[in-house]
Amino acid sequence: MAKRKPPRSLQTPPASTKPAEPRSLWKSYQNLSPRTRLLIGGAVIAYSIAGLWAADTAEKKFGFTPSEEDKKELRDLVPKVRVVDRND
Repeated sequence: MAKRKPPRSLQTPPASTKPAEPRSLWKSYQNLSPRTRLLIGGAVIAYSIAGLWAADTAEKKFGFTPSEEDKKELRDLVPKVRVVDRND
């Protein structure tokens, strides 16, 4: 008995001989739907806020909050900018 070919609609298309071109992460991101991009952006923002909250909480728990003296030392280390008029 000869093997019958499946109908054309059930056959898999032949593999392309042309390799897929690599694309950048930005291009891949742009190809996502707007809703997916919005969800990814919201997730990144939520992750960032959670990280800031966790860092502040850990800072207080382990006693790394800066004292007023530490804050004053830091202010003294920041360079001062003065405006000087030019005489042309």
